[in-house]
Amino acid sequence: MIRNTHGKNYPYHILIALLILFQTLSICCKKSATSPETKNLGPLMIFLTCMPSDAQTRETVSVNISIESPHLLDDFRLDLTFTPLILRFKSISVGDLTQNWDITGEKIAPATIHIHGWRGNSNPIEMGNRGIIASIVFEVRGEGINHGHESDICIKNYADGIENLTPEPSCRIFTYQRYPG
Repeated sequence: MIRNTHGKNYPYHILIALLILFQTLSICCKKSATSPETKNLGPLMIFLTCMPSDAQTRETVSVNISIESPHLLDDFRLDLTFTPLILRFKSISVGDLTQNWDITGEKIAPATIHIHGWRGNSNPIEMGNRGIIASIVFEVRGEGINHGHESDICIKNYADGIENLTPEPSCRIFTYQRYPG
C-alpha cells in the first residue's frame, strides 16, 4: 500500500496503472530537443533532432528529419513549422538516405516550410533502412525575444508514400539563449 498526503492508502496496482497511463500519454507529447523518438509507434516511424537545442542570435541550428521505413519509399512530402521570430530558414539538403534525391524546401507561410523529396532516377529508400531524409539549417534571429523563449519545431501533413507515418506531428523544442551558457 502507498499512503498519500491525506493519509489514504492506495494499492500498488493503482500506482502501476497510473505509471503506464503517464508513459502512454508522454509518447504523444513533445520530447526534449536532444532526444530522438526511438520507439516504433506504427508502420513508419519519423523523428526530429535539433542541434544545438539552444543557441544565441546569429548562430546556426540544424534540424534533421529521420525515418525508419518498413517499405520501399520513392518520395515524400511534409510540412515543417517553427517560430519565425526566433528562427530564420536558411537552407535544406539531402540526408544519408536521400543522397542523390531532389529535396526542396519552399516557405509557404512565415512559419511553415513545405518539404518535398523524390528520387527521380536514384534508388528508393529500401525496406528496413533508417536514417536522415532531409537536413534543414536555420539562423537564430531572436530580435526582441526574451532569453529562454522557446520555438516548437514540428513536422506534420505527411503525404506521398509517408502518409501512415507516426507520430504526427513530431516535435522538438528549440530555446533561444540571449546570454552564453
